[in-house]
Amino acid sequence: MAAAAGVWHSAAVGEDGSLFVWGHGFYRQLGTGDTARRLAPTRVTGLPAPVRQVAAGAYHTGMVTEAGDLLMCGHGRLGQLGLGDENDR
Repeated sequence: MAAAAGVWHSAAVGEDGSLFVWGHGFYRQLGTGDTARRLAPTRVTGLPAPVRQVAAGAYHTGMVTEAGDLLMCGHGRLGQLGLGDENDR
């Protein structure tokens, strides 16, 4: 299990690698595909592999999967998602 707390949101990894998020999603930092606010832990669906580590910034979230892939979501301003642009994802 792992947990992370950002300024506006939090995330936790369950024993089976499921990712749960809650808080503000206004920059898509929850990874749920929308900008809704979640008041209770919500499971993120559609991830390519179980999550082993999670980190939360002010407006973005990073996850490392069991396969070793780094996944990023949230506010892309200034390139903090590392994807070569400034798009929110």
